[in-house]
Amino acid sequence: ERVLRASPTLRDLGFFSLEVAERWRAGFADAFPGHAALVQDQLALLGTLAWLLLAAWVAYQGAAWLLSFVRCCRRRPPPEVMFFPDKSGSNVAKLCRELAGARGRVWLAMFTLTDDLLSGEVLRAHARGVDVRVIVDDDQSQALGSDVQRLADAGVPVLMDNSTARMHHKFVVLDRVAYTGSFNWTRQASQANCENLVALRDAGVVDAFATEFKRLWGEFRRRGRKPGRAAAG
Repeated sequence: ERVLRASPTLRDLGFFSLEVAERWRAGFADAFPGHAALVQDQLALLGTLAWLLLAAWVAYQGAAWLLSFVRCCRRRPPPEVMFFPDKSGSNVAKLCRELAGARGRVWLAMFTLTDDLLSGEVLRAHARGVDVRVIVDDDQSQALGSDVQRLADAGVPVLMDNSTARMHHKFVVLDRVAYTGSFNWTRQASQANCENLVALRDAGVVDAFATEFKRLWGEFRRRGRKPGRAAAG
């Protein structure tokens, strides 16, 4: 009995009153006469409102979960795989077209760079104002037919490692696509070797390659070399 006496009544709720409840009840009954039995009195009205609020909350949570599920299950862009040797030259031609279409960045980390076709597209990207940066292996930069000095002489920012270890990466970030694989940018790789090259368009994967490139760029600016110089400075 004490608990009942201590329990608040509708009149005790400052934001709610019997008069307001009655108006709600009457309005609901007028608007939905077929469901008037649900609000025969004010307590029934409160119960109905509670169920409506619960149903709305469940629907909201369900919609949020469904949206999250759809986002997780949404099909990611499929990778494009190229294999070498490619006597037709179609794979290199496709990569050249991608380079020619780059508008934001061409960040190249390449162990060996001797293919004049690909190097030419890198030079043209630099000439049209694309953010072009190149990282190469210091020893391989001296390989026969290397295009590294050619790029540097044209003003392309080029950095190299400065250690006995290899800068063995073979990837390029072109705007929002990353190309990686065993493929060096050489005629030997495209025409004779068994190689692979994958185009990755998933944003998270591309960002990971871009982050690695920026890390290497910062490291080689401090401790690496530039073509024709003893230290990067």
